[in-house]
Amino acid sequence: EMIRSDCVSGLGKAGIPNPTVFLISSFDNDMYDFPPLMEALADDLPNIKESVFILALPNDSVEIIRKKGEVLKRRIWMLAILAGAVGAIAVPGLSAICDMGILTRAIIYFRECLCLDDAALHRLADRTGTCVEELKAAAQSPLLGEITVEVLVRLN
Repeated sequence: EMIRSDCVSGLGKAGIPNPTVFLISSFDNDMYDFPPLMEALADDLPNIKESVFILALPNDSVEIIRKKGEVLKRRIWMLAILAGAVGAIAVPGLSAICDMGILTRAIIYFRECLCLDDAALHRLADRTGTCVEELKAAAQSPLLGEITVEVLVRLN
């Protein structure tokens, strides 16, 4: 608190009335005011920049993961419009093939954003001392393995 009050008084002397000061640690993101700083930054950004910022945040808390899920849910309508536009083209089989491609790419992108891709799971396994298979089993999702047409058809 002493560091915070010194910063506030110094900024006040510099002509900044009622400054908001966040104390952070470069060694541990959970210490001090890092989560409130991230929330304040996200709240002050326009919609598109806010969603990009939220997706770029590390998955350090349940709240960040929840916010990422909300951002990704808001993007689903864009994929539906794309699939509908392709479906309007009267070529037999084109819609089904394109829908599978759109869905596959969307699932891969969502996994990357939520750090559920293989590279992120390997990093998490190394940090926690567990194996990747245990992490995938704990998530209980068929979408953590290879994404194939057969997997997508089974989901339907």
